Amino acid sequence: MRKSISLIIPTYKTDTHLEQCLKHVGQCSPPPQEIILVVDGDTGQVLPQIERDDVKILRLPTPGGPGRARNAGAKEALGDILLFIDADVIVPVDICSKFYKAFSTDPKPDAVFGSYDDEPPEQSIVSQYKNLLHHYTHQNSETDAFTFWTGCGAILKSQFIELNGFSEQYTEPSIEDIELGYRLKQAGATILLDRSIQATHLKKWTLSDLVRTDFFLRAIPWSRLIIEHGTMNNDMNINLNSRMSVVVCFLLLFSLFLSIFHIVFAPSAALLFILFVIFNKHIFLFFLKKRGIVFSLKTIPLHLLYYLVSGFAFGSVFLKHRLKNFGAKKRETVSPTELTNRNVMPLNRSSPTISIGMPVYNGENFIAKAIDSILSQSFPDFELIICDNASTDATPQICQEFADRDDRIRYINSSENRGASGNFNRAFHVGRGRYFKWAAHDDELAPHYLKQCIDVLENRNDVILCHTQVNVIDEAGEVIRHDPIDAYPLDSDMASERFNALIRTDLDNYEVFGVIRNEVLEKTPLIPGYIASDRVLRAELGLRGKFHILPEPLFFCRDHPMRSIRAMPAHHKRGQWFDPKLKSRFIFPHWRIFAEYFKCIGRVEELSAISMQPSG
Repeated sequence: MRKSISLIIPTYKTDTHLEQCLKHVGQCSPPPQEIILVVDGDTGQVLPQIERDDVKILRLPTPGGPGRARNAGAKEALGDILLFIDADVIVPVDICSKFYKAFSTDPKPDAVFGSYDDEPPEQSIVSQYKNLLHHYTHQNSETDAFTFWTGCGAILKSQFIELNGFSEQYTEPSIEDIELGYRLKQAGATILLDRSIQATHLKKWTLSDLVRTDFFLRAIPWSRLIIEHGTMNNDMNINLNSRMSVVVCFLLLFSLFLSIFHIVFAPSAALLFILFVIFNKHIFLFFLKKRGIVFSLKTIPLHLLYYLVSGFAFGSVFLKHRLKNFGAKKRETVSPTELTNRNVMPLNRSSPTISIGMPVYNGENFIAKAIDSILSQSFPDFELIICDNASTDATPQICQEFADRDDRIRYINSSENRGASGNFNRAFHVGRGRYFKWAAHDDELAPHYLKQCIDVLENRNDVILCHTQVNVIDEAGEVIRHDPIDAYPLDSDMASERFNALIRTDLDNYEVFGVIRNEVLEKTPLIPGYIASDRVLRAELGLRGKFHILPEPLFFCRDHPMRSIRAMPAHHKRGQWFDPKLKSRFIFPHWRIFAEYFKCIGRVEELSAISMQPSG
């Protein structure tokens, strides 16, 4: 059965292009199930005449930004797919057919977006440049996208709800769609950039609009997002070529400045200008093909300005970030991720104390025992989130039966295998508690595990993770050995001692299955898609705060032939277990882990004091 589409349009102060937008939406064939128009800040303005009976109009009394408006529309939506378009965009008549087709491709995407077309009606040089640059960027980027776009983009409603929608921290059109895209990818979602989906952008750009938007509303917040996530994707307008162009632009500017004082610097400025043109030859050739040589030449200074603005924004954010860390004492910081979580759509039920995420794939042999051990906990205020990675055995039936009996259980079944990394991260992102714990589908907990761990975290603010000693059990649940965790270094006041202990241990990574403060865990990249990324996470958590290991073994780890470390001993197989998209048989996990340890040190706040200052 084909999924239904709810089309959502946010508008502010009745956008001058809204009438054209609604006219084209009304001509869609097939039509969407419904059209939801959200007026962000109702001043009693008269809306354009709408010729359809299935249009819902939501009027928000005060303006709060497009993220909030889209969230409000999504709450009212009945469709399986939420299709967002901007009020200054007109869509082709077959737009719904294109999205239906895109969502039916393999692998099944969780979100799909397209691009502006190459025929913007506004004829000014700035408007043509800005809209054609957007078209070129999207049309020449990877189809497996790392972010999202709402000019003309759609997402499965179930996935949107799981991630609590758009961040509402952006009160003007900014990067709320990009930020959602980052969270989607962290949760293991697939985002498809479909180049065949194109819409016409009606906006008229002025030079001042371009500078203000690119600097304050895009480059500054996006730079913060990049630094927060600790990675810069080699795609779209932050690819390696664009980064090199930024460097060349600033060197060119510096050379021109020096040329004022001495002509000897003029040749270097000329060479840097030629290098800039070479780096960007494809976009200039695209402009030449579309609008001719005069237009292409006129875009060169605009393109230089674009890189200077973007580069200055990133540099200022990065410098501010480093200055904050330099010589910093003990202080509380609020990250963009934290702001996101404080400004998402309100939840329908009160948040539990702890969220337990249970990722699983074909776990029919042991998952019932694992769930039973959680439901038997003496601490009742929890939610259990079971993320099924498209199991093909009886796991879905077993989990659904438990979910039907206990409303603390949320069962989420994926349409495709996202890999262990995506499934683990998804479990965290949909959690709502102030503490979080991953639970393997084949492990078990003693009845007082949660209560004793949470008691420690409630009474010791310096502890960020609490776990217990570990007993290993066999397939029948009988204890076969005790695996001790050396508690002292993990509870040390010195972050360097904790980090050293964690990267040197060869024992199983039990601590990652402890109870962790959500506010600390969300500052990390979680479990990326490479071998032993959970060990890197453990090391980073050790840098961020103390671990407390309770002496009684209340955690039971099951050892059996189908455990991932036994079933997939080969590096490339285990790499594909973390990330199914990994194709190469030649990977170097030890070098990767070594590099990631260095990167996690750079992510941690108060870096300058890490080897000298106590963490307590």
